[in-house]
Amino acid sequence: NGGAGGNADIIQNNLVKNSTAGGWGIWVFAPYLPVLVKDNTISNVDVGLSADAEWSPEIITFSGNTVDGQNKAGSYGAYFTTSTFWWGSTNLSVNFNNNTIVNNDYGIYLESEAGYNLSLAANNNSITSKYYNVSQATGAYGAGTFNVDMNCNWWGSAVGATINASIDGADVLHSSWLSNGTDIDAIVPGFQPAANICASPLSNVVVSAVTNADCYGASNGSAVITYQNGLPALS
Repeated sequence: NGGAGGNADIIQNNLVKNSTAGGWGIWVFAPYLPVLVKDNTISNVDVGLSADAEWSPEIITFSGNTVDGQNKAGSYGAYFTTSTFWWGSTNLSVNFNNNTIVNNDYGIYLESEAGYNLSLAANNNSITSKYYNVSQATGAYGAGTFNVDMNCNWWGSAVGATINASIDGADVLHSSWLSNGTDIDAIVPGFQPAANICASPLSNVVVSAVTNADCYGASNGSAVITYQNGLPALS
C-alpha cells in the first residue's frame, strides 16, 4: 500500500478458512504506510498471518485475531520476515497483541537477514502450538538482528521450564508470562487476559528478622521475606 499515495490499510472482520496446499490467510507484503490487521478469524490454512518487509519505517499491527490451524501438518500461526523474496529485503516492525494462535505445528516463525532488523512487540497473546510456540530462523535467514519482546503471553503453561522448551530462539525475550490462559471476554475478538497475571520467576529472595515460635505448634513466630518479580498478590 502507499507506493503511489493512498491511505493506511485496515484489514478487519474477515473469515479465511480451508486453504488449498500452501495457502496463506492474511499476508501483509512490503507496505509503505501503516497496516492494521484486526479481529479476523483464520482456520485450517498453512500460514495464518504474515508480514514480509516494509518499504518505510511504519509499524504493522495485528490485534484481536484468531488463528486456528486445526492441527494441519506444517502449519504456522504467524510468519514475520525481513525478506520480500524477490525484491530485496528491508527492516520490519510489528506489534502483535491480544491474538489467539492455536493448533498449529508452529506458533510464530521469525526471520531476519544479515544487515536488517526484525522488531516485534508481542504481548497479551495466547500462543499454544504442537512443536514450538516461537521459532527463530538460523543460517542466512537468521543472520540479521532480532529485537523481540514476547513478555506477558500465555504459552499453554505457567511452568518456566515448559515455556522455555516451547521457544526456540536466543533473542526471544520471554522472562515474564501470563499465569493462566483464561480469556475473560468471549465477546471481544482475540484473547483478553485477566489483569495483573503477568509474572516473572521469583528472584533475590531474602528472609530476615526471624522470630521463632515459643514452642512446637505455636503460631506466634514471624519472618520478613523480600523478593523481586512474582505476581503482585504474592505474599
